[in-house]
Amino acid sequence: MKTVDASQNAVSKALRMLSLLAQSHDPMRLGDIADAVGMPKSSVHRILTILVEEGYVEPTGEGYYRPGNGLRVLAAGMEGHSGSGIEATLGGLQRALEHTVFLAVLNGDSIIYTHRVDPKLSYRLAPDVGSQLPLTRSAAGKAILAYLPDNERDELIGDDENYADLVSELAVIREKSFAIDYGEADSSLCSVAAAVLDNNSYPVAAVCVSSLVYVLDPAGLASMGGAIIEAADEISRRL
Repeated sequence: MKTVDASQNAVSKALRMLSLLAQSHDPMRLGDIADAVGMPKSSVHRILTILVEEGYVEPTGEGYYRPGNGLRVLAAGMEGHSGSGIEATLGGLQRALEHTVFLAVLNGDSIIYTHRVDPKLSYRLAPDVGSQLPLTRSAAGKAILAYLPDNERDELIGDDENYADLVSELAVIREKSFAIDYGEADSSLCSVAAAVLDNNSYPVAAVCVSSLVYVLDPAGLASMGGAIIEAADEISRRL
């Protein structure tokens, strides 16, 4: 029984920390987290280290922490169970554009699809919920990269041999507010995406519309940019 009680206690403490970080608009100091949950700093640091390793918390330097990508993936997936909110927005976008719509979140050095809404077509695109695509060769990945703080962006793409070109491309994407991938991640597919930003203008996800390259050309993708930006902004307002 003591082992079970200890395990339950550790889980309870971790959940309290995650809840605290999720509700904070700014990164929190280790000491402030410890005070808020009523625990010694050493215990808080030990639990935070595990949460960082699992991707649910991210250190931002000088003893500050914020929610990590794992928590964002979990939050996006849970929102989809409500039958409203994110899914309603994605469904409306799909009906308006008549192409497959995805929601993607950052997952390490790639993006992962958490939601998908299909049109009534004779074919079905290969990527599915749970599929991962490279950041720098996917519309959703580039849309998210364009809004990341420079230091976080550089941690992800700083070693890329095309770093300078990527940074220039991301600046253009940020100016237009949408990104295009025409056969980059998959030679048969094309996509256009816009970032979903939180209250601090941090990119927590991307709305993405995808099709086959023989169905849409780059101009056709760009023409849908405005509708996708509106959908991403609507989801941002729900956060």
